[in-house]
Amino acid sequence: MKIAIGMYFLDSHIHMAQVSWRRGKPTVVRTVDCPWDKAMPDDQAESLARNIAEILKREGFVAAAPVAMGLPGDWVSYVSLETDAIDDQDLTQVLRFELEDDVPIPFDNFQMGIMGAKRAQNKLRGLVAVCDRFDKDRLCQLLDRTGLNIQSMCPDLAGLGGLAGADHAKKHISWMLHLHVEDMRCLLLLSQNGVVSIGRSLQCGTAPQASLKKPLSAILHEVFGAHLHGVKPEDVAVLVTAPQRFRSEILGEFSLVWEGAVEFLDTDELQRASKPSCVAEGLAVAHFRGDSMSNFMASQLTQKHLKKELKLAGGLLTLLLVLILVLWGAGAYLKITTLKQRQSQLTQAIETVFTENVPEVTKIVQPVAQMANYVDQYRKESEFLMEAVKSRALPLQVLENVSQHVTEESKISIIFIEVDSAKVSLEGTAPSYESVESLAEDLRGVPGYTNVQLDDVSGAKTGSQVRFKLSLSRGINS
Repeated sequence: MKIAIGMYFLDSHIHMAQVSWRRGKPTVVRTVDCPWDKAMPDDQAESLARNIAEILKREGFVAAAPVAMGLPGDWVSYVSLETDAIDDQDLTQVLRFELEDDVPIPFDNFQMGIMGAKRAQNKLRGLVAVCDRFDKDRLCQLLDRTGLNIQSMCPDLAGLGGLAGADHAKKHISWMLHLHVEDMRCLLLLSQNGVVSIGRSLQCGTAPQASLKKPLSAILHEVFGAHLHGVKPEDVAVLVTAPQRFRSEILGEFSLVWEGAVEFLDTDELQRASKPSCVAEGLAVAHFRGDSMSNFMASQLTQKHLKKELKLAGGLLTLLLVLILVLWGAGAYLKITTLKQRQSQLTQAIETVFTENVPEVTKIVQPVAQMANYVDQYRKESEFLMEAVKSRALPLQVLENVSQHVTEESKISIIFIEVDSAKVSLEGTAPSYESVESLAEDLRGVPGYTNVQLDDVSGAKTGSQVRFKLSLSRGINS
């Protein structure tokens, strides 16, 4: 079930109706009136908007339902249109110049729409509705404050097509005349094969002194004298929707200019049957049907639609960016989690190796740093040991060479030896200078010692022996 709200702005009040649409049939759900003055100062608009919203809420109207609004009849001028068929984008400019002299509205304030137009034989025919942009904008600002979902702002005549009985005409009947009376306002619409020829919305005075006689007589003479002259009665369907109290007066005026049948529908009876019986209800029905209405808000709705689409696109883009960031964050989190797991496995493996090789350390805080520290210590100790072994091996080689010369046959004896890391000092006796030189020469071949020096070979003799001092020192590159 669909729901729409119709709003009709009259001289002293706004008539509002909520209509439901089910299986192609409209049902009036609820109606309510809200006081207003079309000459209301702008500083009272806020209060009126708040009052409208409160009344609709109190009466149970669906606030989100689309709203079709009808302008007061005396705010709109109607001019019959017949022009060469041209593109829609050029039509507005053409109409502005053609209607400038026919409409009592400043040219720059034109707000136009076309009702019931058709193109045939290279001609465009219909009814042009013109309102003052200032009045339209003033109502738009008022309704924006209510928060309602305004979908159309149309002439009041646009609601006639949605009234009960308005679509009763048979296909073979080419002309349709609909007269509607509501709140002392007389609305008339004449169409031929769906093309609107005449539209009128006239105020008939104020009750109870008001009378339909004068305005109705003038408009009926115009219709039947100019437009339906010579047309057979069987080709015209005449429908009147009005309160029962006006029946005799209306039918009496028709009898003066028309010999054909007139179908009269009592709007009070239609109201009791919850059938569309007033302009507000007809506007809601026309919205459901998608009737060709002169919507003065078309450009504004297009802009609102574009803003809504842009806002939606911006929201989707933001959502897409958020989704990308979430996916990126999830990927980064997964990667970090994997790396942390790998780090934990490596740390555990290092702790195992460290514990097995360094059992004396029982407290492990930073296994990688501790392992590196102990490896560095082991390296230094190894180098130290290697150097110590090397330092001890060289003096031993010297002593080995010396021992080869200290034999019973050589008669060389060593009486003093001093060994340190860089030097080996010898003192002894030899039978001759030659044997001392031979010993020194032999020691010069010991690796690691680059300097072999005879410190003293001229000492005192003991018997036939020569006393000597000999030293071996290591070079800087050893």
